[in-house]
Amino acid sequence: MELIYFIIGFITTTVAYGIVLLHKTKRSHSLLLKDLTKNQEDSTTQNALREEEILYMLQHYKEIKESMEADAYKSNTELSNSITKLSELIHNKDEGNGKLFDTADIQFKNMWAEIQTIRNNMQRFELDPDVIKRF
Repeated sequence: MELIYFIIGFITTTVAYGIVLLHKTKRSHSLLLKDLTKNQEDSTTQNALREEEILYMLQHYKEIKESMEADAYKSNTELSNSITKLSELIHNKDEGNGKLFDTADIQFKNMWAEIQTIRNNMQRFELDPDVIKRF
């Protein structure tokens, strides 16, 4: 009879801890999903702005090409500055995306480590004969 009580208690504790763990995981995933959705919306907006900037750059390029016929050195300098600004903008956006993926990877690694710890503890309880004797 005591063994039945022990098994019921153990199962209840395990299920309760599993529910807590699932709740934490769900909350973490929902926060991560919300951040991902926000970043996707931001990137969509930024892509639209980039398209406008690209159109502007194309117009600017045409103007530069025409002005290069009059003054090649001056136009080359302006083109170089425009390309530098555009490359800095693209580099900054890529860094932001990299940080998002790094954060997601760290959270998944932490959750995996926590799951492995729980699994190891459960195996230790299964293999420990003293646990059954105590209860």
